[in-house]
Amino acid sequence: MKTRSYIKDNWIFYLTGSLALFGMKYFYSQATANHFTWILAPTVWWVQALSGIPFHFVPYEGYVNHTRQFVIALSCSGVQFMLITIAALLFPFVHQMDTNRKKLCWTAFAFPCSYVLTILVNVIRILLSIYLPAIMDRYLLQKSPSNPAKLHTLIGTFVYFTSLCIIYHLAGLITRRPFCKFLPPVFFYLFLVLGVPFLNGAMLNSNSQFEEYALLVLIVCLTIVSFFMTGWIIIKKWIKKHKI
Repeated sequence: MKTRSYIKDNWIFYLTGSLALFGMKYFYSQATANHFTWILAPTVWWVQALSGIPFHFVPYEGYVNHTRQFVIALSCSGVQFMLITIAALLFPFVHQMDTNRKKLCWTAFAFPCSYVLTILVNVIRILLSIYLPAIMDRYLLQKSPSNPAKLHTLIGTFVYFTSLCIIYHLAGLITRRPFCKFLPPVFFYLFLVLGVPFLNGAMLNSNSQFEEYALLVLIVCLTIVSFFMTGWIIIKKWIKKHKI
C-alpha cells in the first residue's frame, strides 16, 4: 500500500528520471568519444593538472598518452557511474520531499550534481589506474606479473562503489534518511554494471570472461559493504557507550 502511494504521488518524477537514464544509456551505447568530450575533456584537464602527464585527443578514440601507453577512452568517461549516481540520488529520495516544488528541485539537482561528482571520482580512479600498477610492479609484484584487466576492474569497482556509497549516505544526511542502509546503492550499481550486460547477452558472448568479471565485482562490493557496516556498528556502540 505504501509503495503504491509513493508511485501515485511521484510517478512523474520516476518517469522523468527513467526516460532520461534510458535515453542517456542508449546514446552512450551508440556514441563515440567525439560525442562525450563534455565529460572527457574536464576529466582529462584535471588528470593533467594533478599528474603533469599530457594527453592529446585522437578522434573516435579518446585522449591518449603514447609514452605511458594510456588511453582515456569513452569507456573511461565515467558516464555509467554518472547514470548510477543519478539513479541512486533520484529514486530513493525524491518521494521524501514534502512538496512538488522540492521534488522538482531535487530531480533537477540530481543531474548536474552527478555530473560534477562523476568528474571528481573519475579523476581519482584514473590517477590510481596510472600510478598503482607501476607501484605494485615495482614494490609488490616483482616476481609475479600483475593482471592488468583484473587490476583495472578492482580499481574501478573499489573507487566507484565506495564513492557511490558515500554519495548516497551524504544525500541521506541531507534528507534525514537512516544512515545504515546499503540496498539502494548496491542495487543500482549491480543492476547497471552487471544486470544490463547480462540482459544483453554478455554471459553468452564472453566465453566465461563475464562470469569472472561479475564474480570480482561482487567480491569487491561485498567487501566494501561489510567494511561500512562493521564501521557503523562500531560507531553506534561507541556512541551508546559514551552516551552521546
